Amino acid sequence: MINGFVCQTGRQHGIPTPFNDKVVEIVTGIEAGRLPLSMENVELFPKEWFTYPL
Repeated sequence: MINGFVCQTGRQHGIPTPFNDKVVEIVTGIEAGRLPLSMENVELFPKEWFTYPL
């Protein structure tokens, strides 16, 4: 819910929220049964968003 609010507020102010958008996408996928409830979902984030090894 909080991530969705951040995404919505970002859109209202023209501020990109790619990390939160991805979190909402993953959680929605889990809730809809398209994705498993798994720590492996972290692999769905672009690697270049992280400055440390995953």
